[in-house]
Parts: sequence; C-alpha cells; structure tokens
Amino acid sequence: RAPDNLPRALANPNLNLRGHALVSVSIPTPDGGAIVAGGFSYLGGDSIARQGIARILANGIIDNNWNVTAYNVSDMEISGDWLYLAGYLGQVNGQTRRGLARVSLSTGILDSWNPNAAATDYPSVYSMALVGNEVYIGGSFATFGGVPRSNLAKINAAGSLDATWQPETNGRVESLSVDGSSVFASGAFTTVNGLARSNAVKLAATGAGDVDASWAPVFNANIYRTVVDGGFLYATGCFSQVNSTNRNFLARVSTSGTGTLDPSWNPSPNGGCTLGLSVSNNHVYAAGAFTQVGGLPLSRIARMSKVGAGAPDPSWAPSSDGLFTYTLTETASGNVLLGGDFVKMSGQFNPGLVRVSANGTPLTPNLWSETNGYVNAAVAPG
Repeated sequence: RAPDNLPRALANPNLNLRGHALVSVSIPTPDGGAIVAGGFSYLGGDSIARQGIARILANGIIDNNWNVTAYNVSDMEISGDWLYLAGYLGQVNGQTRRGLARVSLSTGILDSWNPNAAATDYPSVYSMALVGNEVYIGGSFATFGGVPRSNLAKINAAGSLDATWQPETNGRVESLSVDGSSVFASGAFTTVNGLARSNAVKLAATGAGDVDASWAPVFNANIYRTVVDGGFLYATGCFSQVNSTNRNFLARVSTSGTGTLDPSWNPSPNGGCTLGLSVSNNHVYAAGAFTQVGGLPLSRIARMSKVGAGAPDPSWAPSSDGLFTYTLTETASGNVLLGGDFVKMSGQFNPGLVRVSANGTPLTPNLWSETNGYVNAAVAPG
C-alpha cells in the first residue's frame, strides 16, 4: 500500500524531463566560435532546441540564426563557406543524405552536393579529410554508392566517387589526416593493399592512393584520433607500444621517412585508451580514462607541451566526472570547448558540453547538452 502522505497527483502532468546528452565532435570556426555535434535535442538549458548539431559563437552564445538538423555526425571539415559532415547519416535538414553532406557555414542551408554513400542503409563513415574540394573518407564499409571500396574512398568536387583512388584496408579506418600530397589513415587494420601496416598508413592523395613504401610505424593496438602538425603525426588510441617502444595511449611519429617515433615526447597517460585529441599552436590536448599524466594527478583531460618530453600543464586541470571526453577544441580566444559524456566539469553542473578558460575554469553562458528524459517506473497511491 502506498504511503498516505504522497503529494496529490497532477491533473495534467508535464514534467519536462531532461537527460544529459553526449557531445562527440567539434570543429573551430574562422570567427573564433565552433560547430558541435552529438546526441542532443537542446542546448543551454530549456530555451534552445537544436537537433544534433549547433553553432557556438565566439562569446559562447548559441547562434539562434543557424539551425541545422543532423544526428550521428562523426566528423566535420570546413572549406570556405561549406561545412562538410560525415557520419552514420540518414537525413540532414529533413532531406536524405546518406553518409555525407554539406551545409552552408553562414546560413545552415543544405547544399545539393550528395555523394549518396549507400542506397538504403546508414553507412559507417567515421572520418573525413579535405584537400581543396576533394573529400577523403574512412570508416567501416565494403562499398560506396554500390561500388566496391574497402574502408576508404575519395569524392571529387562534384560529389562523385573517384574511380581511380582505391586503397584497401582489412579493418576499419577511424581517423584521416592530410599533409601536403599525403593522406594518413589510422584505425584498426594490419594490411593495406596487401602490405603489412600496423594500424597506420601513409597514402598518396592522387592516383590510385599508393601506399608509401617506407613509412611504416608499428602501433601495437588501434588508433582512435590523429592530427598532423609540425612534421609529426600525433595519435591517441589503445596502443601501449610504438615501434617496440613503450608509449601509453598517446604518441607522435615523424610524417616523413619511416615514421620514426619521437624518442623524447612521452606524456604517458595511465588508465587505458585515450580518445580525444587536439593540437593548437602551443599545446596538445588529450582526453581519456586516465587519472594521471606524466605522474601528475589529472582527471580525464590534460594539456601538454609540444616540445621536449610533452610535460603536462598542472595549472590547466578541468576535472570531468564522466568516463570520456571525446572532443576538445581550442578557439582563437584561447578558450577550450569540451564535449563528452560528463554531467559535471570541475564540480559544476555542465552536462555534455562546456567552455573552459585558458586556465581551465568553466565559463558561462551554460551550454548544457540535453535530450528528452524518460520515466522507467511509477507508483500510484491506493
């Protein structure tokens, strides 16, 4: 029997329940703001409805004039006024777009560009890189638009599949990075075009996408994110060794020659796979399951030097209560946008998405990433 002191039932209950939603990808915009994407239906509390993607202005305000609908975005790139989207897409702005799409960065209007990665299903496109108006994609697929392609493909400016560029991996491609005339593909594979490669490969951006015969660093487990910067390929993942040298979940190798491991740069996070990665002019940002970096107590998120041993910055120490922060984006102001599965950041309620200052302090306005909540059980008196 229910207790007698229960509150009286509401005649027309409307609890407006909300739950926190994961933010998984972000990209800085030229105006000092950012585009963010994830599983959210609302940002900034109750006031602003946004369906899976939103534009954040340089001052942290959500752009009321930019309203795009796109769920399951896994990667984004910007070229001029075009924002390219890749992911497990089915529709963008209510129109069919499978795997890839592009919208105006200034207006959010969907473009007619439509590579149509799959006829009926939702293709697994994980990563994307641009060289001019040509789009390179990686993921876990056996065909693209009905044409055989093994986890890698190239789309030309008109949106059609490049008939010549067709390298093949025997496992998924999680990340793509470009350096001049080369495309670096990383993920979970052991061969590319029949040649032995351990989770990373350097490909020609033109022609058939030939494998670089010399560049062959050996990562002993999968790579999740990569960034090319200053002659290095930075990588996060689940690896513990690179070229038979201990490197826990974060490392950098040369983009030239054989892919030599930097012998000095070794932040050495503990705790397991490191996922988030971002490289700015002065810093490397990483996020994962760690509780220490370089022996310093840093919870889930860290900022490191690009020089020397990659020493972590103990003064920049936002602390997440989630398991993973998936995306970190430093904007032109020096603030950093963090997205992940957290509910609190540095003890403050900031579900899914937060800006932190150059010293790591959470900033306002609040960007809370939320979706509709639900009730699993209820009891009625009587």
